Amino acid sequence: MRLPQGFEVSGVTAGIKESGRSDLGLLYSPFPLAWALVSTTNLVKAPCVSRNRARYSAGTSVRAIVVNSGNANCANGEKGTWDNEDLAGAAAAALALDKVQDVLTASTGVIGQRLPLEPLAAAMPRAAQALAAARGQERGGHHGHRTALSSWSARPGRAPVIAAMMSS
Repeated sequence: MRLPQGFEVSGVTAGIKESGRSDLGLLYSPFPLAWALVSTTNLVKAPCVSRNRARYSAGTSVRAIVVNSGNANCANGEKGTWDNEDLAGAAAAALALDKVQDVLTASTGVIGQRLPLEPLAAAMPRAAQALAAARGQERGGHHGHRTALSSWSARPGRAPVIAAMMSS
């Protein structure tokens, strides 16, 4: 799969999946993006769903999406909400973005366990550096990003389809 021109993607191993496969991914654009959202209608949802809905309702642009697999960060109450915000903050810092609101979040995996922020935050600078290393490469960090999206199934996860246009 080829990414649209101007998008950068990476996937690295933070160490939260027992398999040792990639479990942290970044999708980044140097430009603010208008975006669309499709999310679950389930009554039980992870904080990333609620946060992304709020960002979408606010009508603001975004610049990045941080994804993790191995832990859905679901059914963790208020602590899960703060963990999700901290994940977005770590991504914003690693990407040198001024606003945490420029980053969307996505998590998949085990339900009911706290998100292990320390290994994710520690791996975030590597994920950001891998974006630059993958520039101009068709596959670059893409495979790592795909495996970062898969939970425990044998097939690599498929990234959410993101339709975006550069804001004018």
